[in-house]
Amino acid sequence: MAGMTPWPRFLPSAIAIPAIAMVTMTIALAGCSTDAPSLEGSATASVAPSPTPPPVDPTVAWADGICGAAFGIRDNVQAIGEDLAFDPISGATAGDQIRASLNARSEAVGQGVEDLGTQIGKVPVDVSEAVALAATFEAEYAVLVRSIGEAQASIEAVTSASDIVTFGLNAAAAIAALRTASEATGALATTIGGTTSGARGSVSDAFAASTVCVALANGDPRPPQ
Repeated sequence: MAGMTPWPRFLPSAIAIPAIAMVTMTIALAGCSTDAPSLEGSATASVAPSPTPPPVDPTVAWADGICGAAFGIRDNVQAIGEDLAFDPISGATAGDQIRASLNARSEAVGQGVEDLGTQIGKVPVDVSEAVALAATFEAEYAVLVRSIGEAQASIEAVTSASDIVTFGLNAAAAIAALRTASEATGALATTIGGTTSGARGSVSDAFAASTVCVALANGDPRPPQ
């Protein structure tokens, strides 16, 4: 043994310390990786699912669409009649003010008529009573289209009048045409009112459940949606 260099006495402990440190780090990391999924799982479990909205009865949706379009026609026809109800001798200023709104009103009525036709066509075909009612609506719709067309032609004559006297005469003719259109809209509302209180089974129930249809039938303002 003489002449040999002895091993350093600190070498075993120098090797043991890093080994212990590695074990400690491994345990700590293992603990972290175990906790992470647990936290994620608890967070996911705390999110409540969104409630599923109840299904919409297609017959009620059909009723809402028809009555909503009819409201648009009724209200704009009445507004045009109010705009035209003026004294033509009062001066050209009144006529100029009326001209500014007549075209927009007339376009709104025309859009309402188109919308009504579209809504009538959405009848649930698997409900026989609804199909029969749609046939009645279509007959009344044809009358309404003719009367609205005549009213729009009268309104165009009003807006193109070059003097206050012609303007007043055309306005009087337009008021008469609008009255006819209003009567046609009223006939549709009467049919709707009869449906809400009639004996058409589920169709009557659907129209009675529509606050828009009930308000239209009663001549009330359109309820907020």
